[in-house]
Amino acid sequence: MIEQSYLYIVLVGFTSLGVVYYFHKIFNNLLKLLSKLLQLQPSQYQNIKEYIEELEVNLLELDIQNIYYDISYSHKRLLKEAHSKKTLISKDIDDALIKGSVTLEVQNNRGEKKIVNQLILYVITLQITNAIHANINTINASFERVSKLQTYMMHDLKNILQFFQAMQYNVEHITTKEEESQFIDFLQNSTQPINRKVNKILALLKVKSTLEEDSFETFISVRELFLEYIEYFKLDATIEGDAKLYLNEENFRTIVDNLLGNIYDKMHYNLYIKVVIKITQESEFCDIIITDSGDSFENIEEVFEPFYTTKPQGIGIGMYQVSTLVELMGGKIECSNVKNKPTVKIRFSTIRG
Repeated sequence: MIEQSYLYIVLVGFTSLGVVYYFHKIFNNLLKLLSKLLQLQPSQYQNIKEYIEELEVNLLELDIQNIYYDISYSHKRLLKEAHSKKTLISKDIDDALIKGSVTLEVQNNRGEKKIVNQLILYVITLQITNAIHANINTINASFERVSKLQTYMMHDLKNILQFFQAMQYNVEHITTKEEESQFIDFLQNSTQPINRKVNKILALLKVKSTLEEDSFETFISVRELFLEYIEYFKLDATIEGDAKLYLNEENFRTIVDNLLGNIYDKMHYNLYIKVVIKITQESEFCDIIITDSGDSFENIEEVFEPFYTTKPQGIGIGMYQVSTLVELMGGKIECSNVKNKPTVKIRFSTIRG
């Protein structure tokens, strides 16, 4: 009797160990796969559909053949209908922005498989929902940036129009030498800021075709042009070296205007900024290195992206213009933080043609 009891206990023990090992293996594999799925970033794919397809490929390891869905958001609809007669399990999505459902086609939905399938379905639905929310946020951010750009252009166009209206009025009403002198002072004080606004708008509208439409190039002194804008922005700056480059002067002025204008803008919250500009010219290259003592660059990889900005009132077009024009002129540009100081380096070829 005692021997039978021992045998029974041993059998129960081995069975329990087998069951524990079985579930341990299942859930260990499940956790590894879910961890892998969570590492898939929606931003790596062109659209939500491609992201779901990648999730689907990874789920084959758990005998899940397909992901079906019918999801509506932002006047869009993602649809992949289930035509299979195999076992299907579904979960609804119903929040303020997204409506619909996600369905998994599974091989088996009994016993412990049912628990595993429900867990996978929950995670997949959550991932798809989060991916769509991220997509909606990206769309909204793009609209907001375009709106800022439109507001920026309309504001500058209004200022330009007011300038010409004032100039026309003054021309029509000048009757004395004193009024003529005052008008000349008005032009001297207003022309340069208005010209800067015009150049910014033209750069926005023509940034991709400037060189193709206007190929006029001339020799320019890099040092003299930088000194002109340093004086205009009233910057505390030192310049080392000089170079003579054969470039489109209008495009180069836009580059310098934006770079030094960004430093000037930082002075509103950095108060005092010291600028150091180093210009070196060799047989084949000219390097221009601009360093300032203001806040260092955040997210360096995004500095030259259109509409990226860290300024409260900024819209992120200045550095995009700079990088595009430098590349169109055959140069290279990069930014870095050297000893926590923001540094921009531009390299142009000194070889003509």
